[in-house]
Order: sequence, then C-alpha cells, then structure tokens
Amino acid sequence: MKLIRFLLFSFVFILPSSAQIIIDAGDVQAQYAVGNSVSINTDTIVSTINIGGLGSTSWDFSFLTSSFNYAITLTSVDPASTPYISDFPGADYSMHGVADIQGILSESYSYLKLGSNFENMGSGATSSSSPGFEIISTYDPDFIVGKLPTTFNTNWNYTSSVTTITYQNGNPVFITTSTEITENVVDAYGPMTLPGGIVVDALRIREDKITLTDIGGFIIYDRNISYTFLGKNGEQVSVPSDTTEPNIGLIRNSASISWNAARVTAVGNEYPLPNKFSLEQNYPNPFNPSTSIQYAIDGRRFVSLKVFDVLGNEVATLVKEEKPTGVYEVNFNATQLSSGIYFYTLKAGSFIETKKLILMK
Repeated sequence: MKLIRFLLFSFVFILPSSAQIIIDAGDVQAQYAVGNSVSINTDTIVSTINIGGLGSTSWDFSFLTSSFNYAITLTSVDPASTPYISDFPGADYSMHGVADIQGILSESYSYLKLGSNFENMGSGATSSSSPGFEIISTYDPDFIVGKLPTTFNTNWNYTSSVTTITYQNGNPVFITTSTEITENVVDAYGPMTLPGGIVVDALRIREDKITLTDIGGFIIYDRNISYTFLGKNGEQVSVPSDTTEPNIGLIRNSASISWNAARVTAVGNEYPLPNKFSLEQNYPNPFNPSTSIQYAIDGRRFVSLKVFDVLGNEVATLVKEEKPTGVYEVNFNATQLSSGIYFYTLKAGSFIETKKLILMK
C-alpha cells in the first residue's frame, strides 16, 4: 500500500509568487532517522477535491478530517532489527507501521534504499484477522519513489515486477506476481494548507500507474492516477483519482484521501539525537506474539540487547553490534516461546538496564 512519497525538489524558473522548494538527500535522511514517526490520517467522507492548476498554484486541504477507524502510525527503525531484513539486504531505512483499521490490528515493515534515487524495496506484514499468516512483497527492480534530485517539471518512469508471497506458520501457501508500469511528473507547486491551519510550501506529483496481475494464468489490467502533495519536512496529502478525471480543478477522488503533518522525533524535542542512555518499556505489554522495544544511546557504543527467562537463560539476542548515537526501535517476536514473564537487558558501554515483559498467548 502507498502510504508515503519520498521526493526531492528544486526550481527551474522563479516567478514572483513562486513557492518552489528543495528537498535534498540530507532532508530525506533527517525525515527517516531512526526514532522519527508520523501519523497517517484518512478522510473517508470527502468525495470531491480541488487539486489546483499546473505550475504555480495553491491548495486548501484544511477541511479534511480523520476517521478514527483508520489509524496508522509509522516509525523509522533500524532495518537490521526488523524481522524481514534477510529478504531486503542493503536497506537503508525501515518504516514500522502499526494500524488499527476498524478494529483489525496490523503490523508492517517497509524497506527503503537511498542512492541516486530513493527506492522502495518491498514490505512484510501481519494482521490480527489472520493469525499465523504473513505477507512479504518484493520489487524487482526496486520501484523509484523519488528521483534525486527532483525539480519542477522533472519526470521519471519505472517498470517493476512485484512478487507477493503469503506464508502460513512460515510455509508459503500462495504466490502472486504483477508488473507495475508507472509514469511520474512534478507538475505544480505552491502553498498547501493542512488541517489545523498549517501552511507549507509543497509540490504536486502526478502518478499514472498500470498494474498487470497474473492470477492463475489470467492477467488482470488496472490503471490508476493519483496526486501526491509534498512538503519539505514530510507533510503530505495523497489523492486517488482515475483516468476519467481532469488534471486541474475539482475532481472526484476514487478512494479515501490520506494526509499527515511533518514527521516528529521520538526524543520529544527539536534535536533527533539523545543526550543520555535509556531503555523504554516494551509496547504493547502484555503482548502476543510480538512487541517493540525502544532504546537510546548517547555516543557510539557496542550495544547488546538480550531477552532472558525467569531462570536467567538467554532466549533471544535482539542487538549485538556497534551503533552510533541515536534512538532505536527493535521488534521482538516470541512465537516460539511459552507464555510467561521475561526480562530484557540493554548493555551499552558501562550502561546496563533491565525491564520486564509479559508474553500472554
């Protein structure tokens, strides 16, 4: 699912009232630094929306409202700490998503790479509606989320093969393949008003995507057009459309509109780097079968994070490597363990702290 676009922008020409912005690789790195998070809001009511004009324009999305039945939180975590890293070697970033969709809880990890382009490698996900099942999707080649750098009027295309495998208790039970053919163009720029009255400069990206899905030898054709409005610090509004709608003015959106404000850091201030060592209580707790553990280190250290049973036996090693200053989040999957009380211990230099977690199956 497309929750977030990651793009860089600069200007080609300047008008007196222009609101063009530049987002470079440093901005991307800052947005997706470990510990940063963003809440994705979904408006299920609005059926028409003004996408503005081409070139210099403006957008007012202040009327969008969030549905409590569609709540998604994304947090940037260390890819090496995630459960699907073996499927996505070389990932620079991983976004851990926790969603509550009409009472159904789901958890996902998307994997991203930053180079000459910003690319999505794929994702892995589970859902409370299907215990024991997990879905892993991979792109070959990685699909281009944004060209680096991207300027007004820049366009890029990509064709990628998508393989989606459904596993039940670790065994593959269903495989689908599809081909995505996408054309992207940055075709407008201007001030964007978000819910709450926040105004930021943004650019509009029009995506025209054709998807060919092979299901049992039958090819299903689908074409969708969408518009993503992006601010420099990660602000975003995503509007799905279809091929019958114009590319300016008032259009009917074909599905729900999603939006978010800028990403925020987990340390609670304007500086993403912590000034002390800490180990947070795991969440959720009690848990079944997985939970997240967050910790912070002040200075480059060799870090060890292990889990023990009540007898002091080591049951899992979550981290065992040198890490720079930062806030980190680790997923602990206890599928193979029995219900009970366990302890997790963080060691970083001379810092040692232990906390209790409860597994309830």
